[in-house]
Amino acid sequence: MIDLTLRQIEVLNAALSARGLTAAADRLGLPQSNMSATLAKARRIFGDSLLVRSGSGMSLTEEGARVLEVTARLLEDVDALSADRTHYNPREDDGEFRIAAVDYVQAAVLPASISALRELAPKLRIALVGLDRLTLRQSMEAGEIDVAVTTSGYAPDGLRVAPLVSETFVCVTRRGELAGEALDIDSYCRLPQILTSPTRANFRGEVDHVLAKDGRKRHIAASTSNFFSALSLLKEIGGVITLPKRLAETLGDEYRIYEPPIRIGGFDLVLCWVPKVHSSERHTHHRNAILNSVEPQTSERTAGV
Repeated sequence: MIDLTLRQIEVLNAALSARGLTAAADRLGLPQSNMSATLAKARRIFGDSLLVRSGSGMSLTEEGARVLEVTARLLEDVDALSADRTHYNPREDDGEFRIAAVDYVQAAVLPASISALRELAPKLRIALVGLDRLTLRQSMEAGEIDVAVTTSGYAPDGLRVAPLVSETFVCVTRRGELAGEALDIDSYCRLPQILTSPTRANFRGEVDHVLAKDGRKRHIAASTSNFFSALSLLKEIGGVITLPKRLAETLGDEYRIYEPPIRIGGFDLVLCWVPKVHSSERHTHHRNAILNSVEPQTSERTAGV
């Protein structure tokens, strides 16, 4: 295999065509030292001078003439490859686009993104699928998932990542659970709480560390891995649950939303995809539509609430 990059082939072709380095360097806008280095490398590869002094100028050797002809054909083929490329038209795309995300993200974050995708590509069929972090990279490499939305810091290694949106937390109770307009710290600690911990069964979160600093503690009545089951539990047993604000804002009138009585850090969501599709025109259109549908921000990340 010839160890020359496409750019080096272009430089070599220019040098051989111009029968010299100075004119070729001027045409390509490169330092003459770059031209000399490429010609020296080509001479080692082909075992031939390629370009030799002849009188007051330079001339091609027999091998140099052959290399000039071959590189010219190669560059023409590259130009043809670019010229023949059919540009992606999103309005004619009737294919599928699969987005992996947890249920809360599908319900509270992605609707705006789906709307943006529909506006860009009205014929596109969009599938929202569950997020399994253990198999995510494999599923994306296999083309089963196009993009995924996950918490910052939890995207599998090797994926491309871009910030999507920042979330904050609010507290939610059943309407009528509390008489006042605000949730005070005493009520917060007194009411039974439902903890959401996506990664593992847990009865202690970041909030408990904050409370402990003030000599307080709360009672966690139940722990669950997702927010929707937590809401079902809240409806049955009452108490208080801490939810991402965007999800809380989708709830009906049977719930009340309160600002937390203590400082609770938020978290960032990111969009991720495999490197092999990074330059795809189709993929770029779609992921940019998703990224532009929300405003990326920065927040503190909280592991469990």
